[in-house]
Amino acid sequence: MVNKFGKELLNKFIKIQVVLENNTIKENKYLKNRENSIKYKYSSKKSHLTKEQEEVKNKILRGNKKYYLLKGITGSGKTEVYIELVKDALERDGGAIFLVPEISLTPQMVDRFQREFEELAILHSNLTPKERATEWKSIYLGEKRVVLGVRSAIFAPVKNLKYIIIDEEHET
Repeated sequence: MVNKFGKELLNKFIKIQVVLENNTIKENKYLKNRENSIKYKYSSKKSHLTKEQEEVKNKILRGNKKYYLLKGITGSGKTEVYIELVKDALERDGGAIFLVPEISLTPQMVDRFQREFEELAILHSNLTPKERATEWKSIYLGEKRVVLGVRSAIFAPVKNLKYIIIDEEHET
Protein backbone atom coordinates (compact mmCIF):
# COMPACT_ATOMS: atom_id res chain seq x y z
CA MET A 1 0.00 0.00 0.00
CA VAL A 2 2.76 2.44 0.94
CA ASN A 3 4.51 1.77 -2.37
CA LYS A 4 1.33 2.42 -4.33
CA PHE A 5 0.04 5.52 -2.50
CA GLY A 6 2.97 6.84 -0.47
CA LYS A 7 3.22 7.20 3.31
CA GLU A 8 2.19 10.86 3.37
CA LEU A 9 -1.01 10.19 1.41
CA LEU A 10 -1.85 7.16 3.55
CA ASN A 11 -1.48 9.23 6.72
CA LYS A 12 -3.77 11.86 5.20
CA PHE A 13 -6.38 9.17 4.46
CA ILE A 14 -6.22 7.98 8.05
CA LYS A 15 -6.73 11.55 9.27
CA ILE A 16 -9.83 12.09 7.13
CA GLN A 17 -11.15 8.63 8.02
CA VAL A 18 -10.77 6.86 4.71
CA VAL A 19 -9.54 3.27 4.55
CA LEU A 20 -7.94 1.12 1.90
CA GLU A 21 -9.44 -2.19 0.92
CA ASN A 22 -8.13 -4.46 -1.84
CA ASN A 23 -5.93 -1.61 -3.14
CA THR A 24 -9.04 0.56 -3.50
CA ILE A 25 -9.72 3.76 -1.59
CA LYS A 26 -13.03 3.46 0.22
CA GLU A 27 -14.77 5.57 2.84
CA ASN A 28 -15.14 3.72 6.11
CA LYS A 29 -18.79 4.32 6.94
CA TYR A 30 -18.29 3.17 10.52
CA LEU A 31 -15.69 5.86 11.16
CA LYS A 32 -17.16 8.61 9.01
CA ASN A 33 -20.78 8.48 10.11
CA ARG A 34 -21.48 8.08 13.83
CA GLU A 35 -25.10 7.09 13.15
CA ASN A 36 -23.79 3.96 11.41
CA SER A 37 -21.68 3.03 14.40
CA ILE A 38 -22.47 -0.13 16.32
CA LYS A 39 -23.21 2.21 19.22
CA TYR A 40 -26.60 2.67 17.63
CA LYS A 41 -27.06 -0.94 16.52
CA TYR A 42 -28.20 -2.89 19.52
CA SER A 43 -31.59 -3.60 20.94
CA SER A 44 -32.72 -0.56 22.88
CA LYS A 45 -35.31 -2.78 24.55
CA LYS A 46 -34.42 -2.77 28.20
CA SER A 47 -34.01 -6.13 29.85
CA HIS A 48 -36.27 -6.65 32.79
CA LEU A 49 -33.65 -7.35 35.41
CA THR A 50 -34.67 -8.50 38.84
CA LYS A 51 -33.68 -6.39 41.80
CA GLU A 52 -30.73 -8.73 42.50
CA GLN A 53 -29.57 -8.66 38.86
CA GLU A 54 -29.77 -4.86 38.81
CA GLU A 55 -27.72 -4.67 42.01
CA VAL A 56 -25.03 -6.96 40.55
CA LYS A 57 -24.90 -4.96 37.31
CA ASN A 58 -24.59 -1.66 39.17
CA LYS A 59 -21.92 -3.04 41.51
CA ILE A 60 -19.83 -4.01 38.48
CA LEU A 61 -20.45 -0.71 36.68
CA ARG A 62 -19.56 1.37 39.72
CA GLY A 63 -16.85 -0.89 41.08
CA ASN A 64 -13.14 -0.48 40.73
CA LYS A 65 -12.19 -4.16 40.72
CA LYS A 66 -10.82 -5.72 37.55
CA TYR A 67 -12.44 -9.13 38.07
CA TYR A 68 -15.90 -10.24 39.14
CA LEU A 69 -17.32 -13.72 39.56
CA LEU A 70 -21.03 -14.27 39.10
CA LYS A 71 -22.20 -17.57 40.50
CA GLY A 72 -25.64 -18.90 39.88
CA ILE A 73 -27.45 -21.97 38.69
CA THR A 74 -28.40 -22.39 35.03
CA GLY A 75 -31.33 -20.13 34.27
CA SER A 76 -30.63 -17.72 37.13
CA GLY A 77 -30.25 -14.76 34.75
CA LYS A 78 -26.50 -14.24 34.57
CA THR A 79 -26.68 -13.84 30.77
CA GLU A 80 -29.12 -10.94 31.13
CA VAL A 81 -26.63 -9.15 33.38
CA TYR A 82 -23.85 -9.83 30.85
CA ILE A 83 -25.94 -8.45 27.98
CA GLU A 84 -26.63 -5.24 29.89
CA LEU A 85 -22.90 -4.86 30.60
CA VAL A 86 -22.12 -5.27 26.89
CA LYS A 87 -24.71 -2.60 26.06
CA ASP A 88 -23.00 -0.32 28.57
CA ALA A 89 -19.66 -0.91 26.82
CA LEU A 90 -21.20 0.04 23.47
CA GLU A 91 -22.74 3.19 24.91
CA ARG A 92 -19.23 4.18 26.02
CA ASP A 93 -17.81 3.55 22.52
CA GLY A 94 -16.25 0.31 23.70
CA GLY A 95 -16.47 -3.33 22.85
CA ALA A 96 -16.78 -6.68 24.57
CA ILE A 97 -15.78 -10.30 24.14
CA PHE A 98 -18.16 -12.98 25.40
CA LEU A 99 -16.46 -16.38 25.68
CA VAL A 100 -18.35 -19.66 25.92
CA PRO A 101 -17.27 -23.30 25.71
CA GLU A 102 -17.70 -24.77 22.21
CA ILE A 103 -20.54 -26.92 23.46
CA SER A 104 -22.39 -23.83 24.74
CA LEU A 105 -22.18 -22.01 21.41
CA THR A 106 -25.59 -23.31 20.44
CA PRO A 107 -27.99 -21.86 17.87
CA GLN A 108 -30.09 -20.59 20.81
CA MET A 109 -27.13 -18.67 22.27
CA VAL A 110 -26.18 -17.23 18.87
CA ASP A 111 -29.80 -16.26 18.18
CA ARG A 112 -30.09 -14.56 21.58
CA PHE A 113 -27.03 -12.40 20.91
CA GLN A 114 -28.03 -11.65 17.31
CA ARG A 115 -31.39 -10.36 18.57
CA GLU A 116 -29.57 -8.03 20.96
CA PHE A 117 -26.60 -6.94 18.84
CA GLU A 118 -26.97 -6.32 15.12
CA GLU A 119 -23.23 -6.13 14.51
CA LEU A 120 -22.05 -9.32 16.20
CA ALA A 121 -18.92 -11.28 15.31
CA ILE A 122 -19.17 -15.00 15.96
CA LEU A 123 -15.91 -16.96 16.23
CA HIS A 124 -15.82 -20.75 16.51
CA SER A 125 -13.97 -23.76 15.14
CA ASN A 126 -16.41 -24.50 12.30
CA LEU A 127 -15.71 -21.26 10.42
CA THR A 128 -13.95 -21.58 7.09
CA PRO A 129 -10.68 -19.66 6.77
CA LYS A 130 -12.49 -17.07 4.63
CA GLU A 131 -15.32 -16.65 7.16
CA ARG A 132 -12.81 -16.33 10.00
CA ALA A 133 -10.78 -13.72 8.08
CA THR A 134 -13.95 -11.75 7.28
CA GLU A 135 -15.00 -11.71 10.95
CA TRP A 136 -11.52 -10.71 12.13
CA LYS A 137 -11.34 -7.93 9.56
CA SER A 138 -14.70 -6.51 10.66
CA ILE A 139 -13.55 -6.60 14.29
CA TYR A 140 -10.22 -4.98 13.46
CA LEU A 141 -11.91 -2.18 11.51
CA GLY A 142 -14.33 -1.54 14.38
CA GLU A 143 -17.37 -2.54 12.34
CA LYS A 144 -18.17 -5.21 14.93
CA ARG A 145 -17.42 -4.52 18.58
CA VAL A 146 -19.22 -7.45 20.16
CA VAL A 147 -17.57 -10.86 19.83
CA LEU A 148 -19.25 -14.12 20.81
CA GLY A 149 -16.89 -17.03 20.62
CA VAL A 150 -14.93 -19.89 22.04
CA ARG A 151 -11.62 -19.58 23.92
CA SER A 152 -9.55 -18.50 20.91
CA ALA A 153 -11.83 -15.46 20.50
CA ILE A 154 -9.89 -13.90 23.38
CA PHE A 155 -7.36 -12.79 20.75
CA ALA A 156 -9.96 -10.85 18.71
CA PRO A 157 -8.76 -7.28 18.06
CA VAL A 158 -11.73 -5.52 19.65
CA LYS A 159 -11.35 -1.74 19.72
CA ASN A 160 -11.58 -0.07 23.14
CA LEU A 161 -12.27 -3.36 24.91
CA LYS A 162 -14.33 -2.81 28.07
CA TYR A 163 -15.35 -6.34 29.09
CA ILE A 164 -14.20 -9.91 28.68
CA ILE A 165 -16.98 -12.14 29.91
CA ILE A 166 -16.32 -15.84 30.41
CA ASP A 167 -19.52 -17.82 30.64
CA GLU A 168 -19.84 -21.35 32.01
CA GLU A 169 -16.26 -21.67 33.21
CA HIS A 170 -16.01 -25.17 34.67
CA GLU A 171 -13.24 -26.86 36.57
CA THR A 172 -11.55 -29.65 34.67
